[in-house]
Amino acid sequence: MRDTGHVEIERMRLQSLVVYERQARDLGLWTELAECYAPGATIRSNWFDRAAEEYVRLSRDMHDTTPSRHQLGQPVIDARDDRAVLEAPMTFEFRGHFRGTQIDLVSHTLTLHRAVRTGGRWRYLRTVAVFDRDTMTPAVPGDHVDLRPDDLSGARASYRMLTVWMTSRGYTVPGDRPGTDRPAEVAALRQEARAWAGLAASSVG
Repeated sequence: MRDTGHVEIERMRLQSLVVYERQARDLGLWTELAECYAPGATIRSNWFDRAAEEYVRLSRDMHDTTPSRHQLGQPVIDARDDRAVLEAPMTFEFRGHFRGTQIDLVSHTLTLHRAVRTGGRWRYLRTVAVFDRDTMTPAVPGDHVDLRPDDLSGARASYRMLTVWMTSRGYTVPGDRPGTDRPAEVAALRQEARAWAGLAASSVG
């Protein structure tokens, strides 16, 4: 990515990847979602840490039972030749029932992506969700959410309500996911990604 015009074109393509991948998942476009990932791609989220092909399959399975929607912020994009690092703020939202009460769960995250360009197209090679904070509130003001002390015991501050929600639905949520409550780990992830892409070390984090 050398001349200015070419750089801007590639940035727009990478930005389109960020939007298209999340929209494909939210809309249930599973073939299109799979095409957003390079061969050998992996994804790490609160409930998942394996190959992208399996992520697509399991996302399809949970689409009707545990639906979610994603809101994206403006990504920061850095690229060199055929590798790129993208950092995109993201909020994902669930609406469902928890112990008889309809709730809204909102989780604020940063997604850290490694992307590669193959065959003239950018695709994700590695995606890691970095958790910041989350909330669970009644969908109807005045309703009560039946949270108990044991629900939050040992849960990380960066994704504790997400842990409660996903656990209640039968998913295992490990306590070792990247989060802003562990800033050194987040900084290391960022620097590893930039080194992989041949980019200068970031001053952020």
